[in-house]
Amino acid sequence: MAKANEWTMEVEKLVRLAEPYELLDLPDGGTAVMHIISYNLGKATIRPDDGSGPKEVPVLRVYVPKMDKAYFPDYWDITSKRLIAQIMPYLVGGVSTRREFKVTKTGRKPTAYFALEVKPA
Repeated sequence: MAKANEWTMEVEKLVRLAEPYELLDLPDGGTAVMHIISYNLGKATIRPDDGSGPKEVPVLRVYVPKMDKAYFPDYWDITSKRLIAQIMPYLVGGVSTRREFKVTKTGRKPTAYFALEVKPA
């Protein structure tokens, strides 16, 4: 786990996350709302849809309460570097369930991007 103000997305410096993976995969225009209770920043091997073969990527695993995700596992795995870079500054100072994170996806792979809105819960 990253220490306060210390985190990296350099895959060679990250620890492999345990399976199963639960990738946050939203449709174009889709939204997910979550209250993050803990997190791990690590890496995983993914197999992109474009047939380019497996590659290691940074993954932000965010644990959420049952009200946000009623089924197992109790986390989402985020692979978008831009989304990880938006969320991490809120997490490195200490996780607070008093924040609501709203993620909205615009576009489709591989050029999709995510907007993050954070507000008090």
